[in-house]
Amino acid sequence: MEGVSSSLELKLREDKRYNYEEFAKQVREGVGITLGSSCLEELFDAVRRFVDGTLRPAIKSLIVKDLDVESPPPIARRDEFNLGQWVGFFEVGGPLCGFDSVTLEVEPKVGWGKFRYMVWESLEIPAIIGFESLAPILANLMPYSDYVVDIIYSDLAYRYTEMALRGPLPRIVEDMVVISEGLLGRVDVVRTLKLRAVGSQLVASHRTRLAYAHMPLILVARFHYILLKRLNKIVEDLGRMGGHEVLRGVLGQIEMLRRRHAYILSLTPIAAYLDLALRADVEDSVLVREARARSGVNTWLRALADLYESYNSRLAGVEVRRELPVQPLPSSKVFELWVLKLIIEALGVNGGVRVERVDSGLTIGANGVKLHYNKPYREGRLLRGLRKLLRDGALKPDYVVERKGEVVVADAKYKVRISVGDVERMTAYIVDLATPLRADGERLVGVLVVLTGNKPRTSKVVADEELTTKHELRVAHVNP
Repeated sequence: MEGVSSSLELKLREDKRYNYEEFAKQVREGVGITLGSSCLEELFDAVRRFVDGTLRPAIKSLIVKDLDVESPPPIARRDEFNLGQWVGFFEVGGPLCGFDSVTLEVEPKVGWGKFRYMVWESLEIPAIIGFESLAPILANLMPYSDYVVDIIYSDLAYRYTEMALRGPLPRIVEDMVVISEGLLGRVDVVRTLKLRAVGSQLVASHRTRLAYAHMPLILVARFHYILLKRLNKIVEDLGRMGGHEVLRGVLGQIEMLRRRHAYILSLTPIAAYLDLALRADVEDSVLVREARARSGVNTWLRALADLYESYNSRLAGVEVRRELPVQPLPSSKVFELWVLKLIIEALGVNGGVRVERVDSGLTIGANGVKLHYNKPYREGRLLRGLRKLLRDGALKPDYVVERKGEVVVADAKYKVRISVGDVERMTAYIVDLATPLRADGERLVGVLVVLTGNKPRTSKVVADEELTTKHELRVAHVNP
């Protein structure tokens, strides 16, 4: 196609079914140039093959198996496809229809402006409740990324090192006596006099040298240097994600981690070993074994050796995938984290916070309130009985709020219309987990937080007759 740019960008919406007619209509409205029917058919077939052969299997294999991501994966059939609830920018390939390359932009159903707002709000959670929440927040935003491995271990390595340096360090120097023609250190008077007594002109000197117990500190220096380099790489990668500037809000948090590692590497006990840590021809397995053996009574140094070994094994297990040039974002998780921010603000959590990480979830304690996010729990008889009936995901609510012995459950749904399955699931949560609220007539209360394009509002359904326990389902319609 002469006179036409060699690249083409197609803009499609997430969670929308496209047959050829819908696809052709969307493309004609979005590209701003005239494309013939044969060209549109070629593009439709190429995108459908990309969804089926690349995007869907890549996303399915990237998701961590124990993370409950409700965002439906992309699907493709012979005459239609649906991009699911995963947004981003993807290279379909080329040459196609006379263009050297074709890029696919999957736009959020709420639009990029509101989607960016939800991501930015989610990334503010660590600033509110504490840095311990950064890793779980990122694990939910980017569950399949090796970024998360570095973030988690970066925080742990700093904390372990901080504790190790507060404890007794193993002897890192040892005294030795050198017999030579000249003084090479502090003179050993007794030995020198004995030498002179037998007519020798040699001098006995005391010198100090690094002991073999320096292995733990070499490991510490190497660990922090590797993590610092990895974090630098993350900053570079995120900086190149032009279409995903929504993720750049995490850069401030990563900068804090980088400063931590730079600080540790500048400390006197560690700085002296950095050069040796980088130059020493010591395999990691040997370094870990010797560091454990020579950490003395400092249990935190041994824990650092265990952590370093675990980090290396986790990193070795991360498969770097090149078929997806940009990090795809799971829309339902972004919405879920934004709702978490709303709940934190509604509960007035703003200081004195205790944060406990539970897998990819959190327990937040403040002001006499406990908020559990994405936390597994022991299910009751009702949930076990309903497991076969409920088909769409894990049996756990997104949020559980405890205050003064009262428990309320809540779940976020990134959709406007709730299904019968959503109501069944929430009924199970309410009956199994909630406790009667005195202020609500001793009812069990659960909340569904759903998306709306209109003004935020709340509705409720009281269902006292269907179960022996009075219960109430409230539906909060929110709009970012």
